[in-house]
Parts: sequence; structure tokens; C-alpha cells
Amino acid sequence: MKKYAEKIKTLFKSKKISGAVIIILFAVLGLVFLLLPTEKSNPPPAAAASGEKTQEEISYSVTAEENRIAVLLSKISGAGRVEVMLSLKSSGLTELATDSKYSEKQSGGALAEVNEDETTVVVQDANRGEGPVIVRQGMPEYMGAVVVCQGADSPEVRLAVTNAIASLTGLPKNKITVAKMS
Repeated sequence: MKKYAEKIKTLFKSKKISGAVIIILFAVLGLVFLLLPTEKSNPPPAAAASGEKTQEEISYSVTAEENRIAVLLSKISGAGRVEVMLSLKSSGLTELATDSKYSEKQSGGALAEVNEDETTVVVQDANRGEGPVIVRQGMPEYMGAVVVCQGADSPEVRLAVTNAIASLTGLPKNKITVAKMS
């Protein structure tokens, strides 16, 4: 590398290089730097190109949601330690991308047969393997919630916890139970 730097310095000193050659040299160096690998991981090409999220990014976990809600509820003044259990009515709709092929057969000038073949679009990624392309994923529908917390003996805490659960899940307040933790 030092040899090249010295050669470049001598070329500049000898004034044999025109301005156009210098610009071309910097452009080539810029391209080299752009092509160097980085440690940043890139999203899968199909998901990145279409702006869609991968299945891993939008998969829903009830346990993870319960933990997130418990952390939030524990920040309510007087609530103390909190545990949450959510009961699912439905897990949410997942719509996968499909590829449709349509064909017609005619017999004697009249339409005799229509075929429609639909297949699920699958993406292959070096890091995550093979999986379907998810177009849309609906959120789950809850049936009820039970919250156990240390501060449930206080009516103010029970009301705050009930209101928070109702806001986060869309459940009516009569489907939410708040109990004192032993």
C-alpha cells in the first residue's frame, strides 16, 4: 500500500497527470470502497425489495406480549410485581402471497374448461432458509385477561391496571380480572 501511495505522490509532483485522470482515479477508488463487504447484515432480497416484513419480524407470541404488558403494568404507581395471562379467542389471520396461473380450453368455439392453479410464493434466504412471503398478518383477538399484582388491594391500582389492559388489548373491562399476588 505504501508503494502505491509513493507512486501516486510522484505522479502528482511530475505534473504528467491531467485533471480528468485524477477524477477517474477517485471514481475508481470510490467504487472499490463501495464494493468492500461490511459487517452489517442485510434483509432478505425479496422482503427488502417489496418492503414486506419477514415472517420472523411479524410472528406473534402470546408469551412475549404478556411479558411486555407485565413490564408496562409494573410501572404503574403502587402495582409492584405483575404477572399477566391473556386468553386468545383467535390467533389472527395470516395472508400469504400467492402466484395464480389461469388457463382456458376451447372446444368448437365454446369455452370448455377453465383451470386456475394457485401456489404460495416462497423465498429462500441464506440466513433464514426457505419460507413463505407474508403479505399481511392480523393481530389476535383476546377472550380475557388475568392480572396478578402485589398492589391489587388498592382500588386505584386495580382501576389503573384494568384500564391499561383494556386499552392495550381491546377487551371490555368485564373480561379483565385483577387479583392480589400472594
